[in-house]
Amino acid sequence: MNSKVILSLGIHGGLYLLLVLGIWMIFAESITAFFKRAYYSRFRIEKKSWITSNKWFKYLNKLIAITCGQTNYVTVYSFIILTLSLPVLFFTLLVNRTSLAFACLVSTFFGILPYLYLRIKLSAIRIEGSYEADTVVGELLNQYKMNYSNMIEAVDSMVNLKEAPICRKAFYRLSLRLKGYKTNEELLEGLEEVVFTVDTDWMRMLTNNIYMSIDRGIDVIIGLEDILLELKEAKSTTEKSKQINIEGFSILKYLSPAMYIATVLIAVKYFGFTLSKFIKYQLYTSIGIKFFVLILLLIMINMIIMLVFQKRKYDF
Repeated sequence: MNSKVILSLGIHGGLYLLLVLGIWMIFAESITAFFKRAYYSRFRIEKKSWITSNKWFKYLNKLIAITCGQTNYVTVYSFIILTLSLPVLFFTLLVNRTSLAFACLVSTFFGILPYLYLRIKLSAIRIEGSYEADTVVGELLNQYKMNYSNMIEAVDSMVNLKEAPICRKAFYRLSLRLKGYKTNEELLEGLEEVVFTVDTDWMRMLTNNIYMSIDRGIDVIIGLEDILLELKEAKSTTEKSKQINIEGFSILKYLSPAMYIATVLIAVKYFGFTLSKFIKYQLYTSIGIKFFVLILLLIMINMIIMLVFQKRKYDF
């Protein structure tokens, strides 16, 4: 079969895949609800299936809830379908233009890209949330004293803390759990989600104090005051660590795309290329498409490194 025919079939297959994915993203909730009703009415089983109780599914649900604000299982299913569809799409587009190994490598990268995006977004949320430490601990201490050492009421009052939007959402979800929890495991699961949101030592110590107060009825005023004191001492150290080489990140951010554009201009001006000829060599030859994809991957990796290391957490 002609390679052009195979390429055409691959492109059309990819477009149909995107169409199906778009339909799923729009009507996912209705489709899932229909199949759930049919499944449960036929087999009469519990609604808590082995899939939703799986630890990886719970982890994805928690990750998506924090990064995207979505807490329903349909969003998790949609994310899984997207993650599985992307490598198929890119493999279909690249397998006839490049080698099999290169197509597998690139499609694998784009397959993990949605998860990588959520992890980067979570990292940014954690960094921003870590700087809410003084406000959160101080407010919780005040509310704990005002509510006569009733920690559940103190946590409930934290949902109005507009000065700490990230931790406010975490405490809102915790507040909902505290109103209906029945076992010690449910309490610990709610506290673990709060820690997962920020992932700092000060938040772990804070949730430990919350647990001791709720589960054992211990007065934790001294413990909360100690956390607040340690945070004030750590503030000076954190300010010093924020002295990052801004020029280096600026070069990484602006010079990488500029260098690629410069190669286009040099090829056109000094090597007799036309713009259409450059695009043809770049996108319609095996070596050209390999270098183009490699350049995109390196730029993405550089941007990821920049996002991860540009700002540090505020912690002990």
